[in-house]
Amino acid sequence: MSSNIISLKLTADFFAERANRSLDRYNYSKALRYFKRAGEMEPKNPSHLCNMAGVLGHLGKFSESNEILMNVLKKFDDNAAECHYYLACNYVYMDLLEQAEEHAYLYLRKDPKGRFAKDAVEILEYVAQDLNHPPLTEDLNLEEDEKTILHEQARTMMEEGRFQQAEKLLSQLLEDHPDFIAARNNLSLCYYYKGEIEKAHQMIRSVLEQDPCNIHALCNLAILYYQQQELEELSALLKELRKIIPLQYDQAYKLGITLGVLGEHDAAYQLFKKMSAYAWRLDFHLYHYCAVSAFNLGRYQEAKKYWKWVQREDPESPIAPYYLDWIESGQTHREAPYYYQVPHHYQESKKKEALQDSMERDPFIRSSFLWALRHGDRETKLQVLQAFEWLGDQEVIEALKEFVADPEQEDDLKQMANFVLGTLGYAGSNQPTIRWRSSWKEVVNCLRDRLTGEEQEAAQQLWTEFIQARYPNVPIIRKPKAWAAALEYLITPTSYKELAQSYSVSAQTVKKNVDTIREK
Repeated sequence: MSSNIISLKLTADFFAERANRSLDRYNYSKALRYFKRAGEMEPKNPSHLCNMAGVLGHLGKFSESNEILMNVLKKFDDNAAECHYYLACNYVYMDLLEQAEEHAYLYLRKDPKGRFAKDAVEILEYVAQDLNHPPLTEDLNLEEDEKTILHEQARTMMEEGRFQQAEKLLSQLLEDHPDFIAARNNLSLCYYYKGEIEKAHQMIRSVLEQDPCNIHALCNLAILYYQQQELEELSALLKELRKIIPLQYDQAYKLGITLGVLGEHDAAYQLFKKMSAYAWRLDFHLYHYCAVSAFNLGRYQEAKKYWKWVQREDPESPIAPYYLDWIESGQTHREAPYYYQVPHHYQESKKKEALQDSMERDPFIRSSFLWALRHGDRETKLQVLQAFEWLGDQEVIEALKEFVADPEQEDDLKQMANFVLGTLGYAGSNQPTIRWRSSWKEVVNCLRDRLTGEEQEAAQQLWTEFIQARYPNVPIIRKPKAWAAALEYLITPTSYKELAQSYSVSAQTVKKNVDTIREK
């Protein structure tokens, strides 16, 4: 008789998933049993052991938790520096302050810039006060060196969408510190967000030559493959990424978000849940990513639970209410993005102030503009160039200068970019810097709906030359429409009378302005 029994292979991931389900129900005893089984099946995976230690801590079994954490430290040493912080927390709860001080100190020695650094300093200061001696922080060199400070400045610039400035700072850092891998990884992201794919690829390769297993570089490479639709290479790399067991918190974050962006929502969900199981303090960003991956898997109740936690911990933010409304209103056909922001969908009819605000606040919108300027079609590039007239910061000026210098771009688009540079006060190295007045810009705006694209570009070029030639003695523009009519007369075969009627100005004024522009 043939058997119809199907063999079920119980893997470590199976038990870890069951453990996480038990944690969701606050059933810590059952979660502990499942994590223990997972650890027995994968004894070389420290995450199972850390999960066990975390659950034991929740149960108040601090001594048992400490025993596991010490075991992890023996096996994985520096790669498990956070265990020292967890031990310090346990010892504080046990009122063993000298031991708490020792492990908080060791954590800061091994990872002075780690995610728990500030908390560890607080523990040292608390313990020192209770034990009546100076805090051990005085023995630690916690002052940031210039390299670290500059790198943090570059990261902040990237978070704010100022990729041009971040690129310059990171490039200078690498000239002075060529082995600074973190700076190389961030510079590759700068290139990517700006649309400079080949440069991004080269920078990632340079990191992997130094460190073939660098998780940040491998994740960046996967995103690059995805963007370029190099599906065979992406598939092979994803296979490797799914096998990685990150030991550091920032590595786990990077890997989880990358997997999610690439559509590997289940793998991202499992990773984020594992992270949340042994997160000793509620990280609402992490729970947001748990919610995002759960939502994208169709697990809407779980997503709702996580976003409610986020709402409780970050009550001033609109993010959790925004996504909770998705669930309540049945907008489950959409896919939640893997970043901690409310998506902005801007139409062409949006006011300039809204666009300026979005560019300042949302680096993703800013990077999409930079990307479109480099890789969009002709019409898209024209729209971006027009939008840049409103967004005159240094980042935009640098992007326009690069665009003008790019031999691959069309000449008429470069002329348009030069015009925008002129309105933003940059007229080239041989021209005076002129900050355009709103009345000068209004003249060009009057032509928007009347001229073709080519005619608009010609009118803008003529008006820019006039402003530059007459500066600083540019005539006062009391009637922008009359000057717009003059420009249109010089560009198109139209009579003074027709233009005067169209713009509701006198023909004599139009003729006078035409003569003034011709004189320059």
